[in-house]
Amino acid sequence: IAALTGPQSMVAAQIAAYRARRDVLVRGLNALPGVHCPVPAGAFYVFPDFSALLAAHGLTSRAFADRLLEVHGVAAIDGAAFGRRGEGRLRLSFASAQADLDAAVTRIGEAVAELAG
Repeated sequence: IAALTGPQSMVAAQIAAYRARRDVLVRGLNALPGVHCPVPAGAFYVFPDFSALLAAHGLTSRAFADRLLEVHGVAAIDGAAFGRRGEGRLRLSFASAQADLDAAVTRIGEAVAELAG
């Protein structure tokens, strides 16, 4: 009852923090060539589309997610795990520290650049 009826300032602060993290991650991913990341309406995940980039290099989203983890140290979930329409996408969480998200965008950018060769 206290959580529902008490002060909500901490909730508002947390929402603002997640929104800021989301916006930085979306902006960073959209700045990468061949990547489109819509702004999510809820939760704390983004579902960026790498399909054009991956198709051009004969990669699946699973292979790219594996490469991100093994080579670049970024954990992402293969979008195909959420159904066949998820192929070419990755699920990334922004429930992390801002510094970790900045590092993830940098490392994903490196992986994208490696593909572009």
